[in-house]
Amino acid sequence: MRTTMLMSLLACALMLTGCANKQLGQELATARGDLETLRAELDACTDALKKADAAAAGAKTAQALAEERLETYRALAEKLRAAFGDQGLDIILRNGRLVVQLPNAILFDSGKRDLKPDGKETLRKLAGVLKTVKNRRFLVAGHTDNVPVAQKAKGFRSNWELSTLRATTAVEFLVSESMSARQLAAGGYGEFLPTASNDDEAGRARNRRLEIIVMPNASEIPPMPKTL
Repeated sequence: MRTTMLMSLLACALMLTGCANKQLGQELATARGDLETLRAELDACTDALKKADAAAAGAKTAQALAEERLETYRALAEKLRAAFGDQGLDIILRNGRLVVQLPNAILFDSGKRDLKPDGKETLRKLAGVLKTVKNRRFLVAGHTDNVPVAQKAKGFRSNWELSTLRATTAVEFLVSESMSARQLAAGGYGEFLPTASNDDEAGRARNRRLEIIVMPNASEIPPMPKTL
């Protein structure tokens, strides 16, 4: 009888132990699952913080580059204003670039690509300023109004051709004034980038122009992201 009672107590103890172990196992599994969830959330937070830090650093870099470029533009604008005063050119910012605008009336006769004496003197003065700017490229761009070139001159197929040849003439003259050819490029926009309406003569006169565009250096352009 006593032995039977002991055996029963032992069986109960083993059963209780088994139940306790099972419960502990379940609790341990639950705790491990919670730990994995916390680790995943921590990893996600860490990645988010890294991306936020990278974005903040990129923003600071972009701002610093923009401020540096703006200071370069200001210095060049001051030199140009000192050389030309209030006459002969306009200085504007367009799409983050410094643009020097010269009216065609100073540079060329209507329908012509050859420089006038006043045009040569203007570009000579301009070259004196631009060649002091090192490690910088310039795009010389010609523009016309929307009047077809056939109504203005012979020998040109389009306003594109006329504007491009005028830009090329200006580049060649700037090189003759000791500017580096490596710093210069020529292009023509024809009538397709107007700054004013072509509905009246005043607007057309503004659209007939030569632009010298200060191009940004590669170091001034913020880096592109690795993925889109």
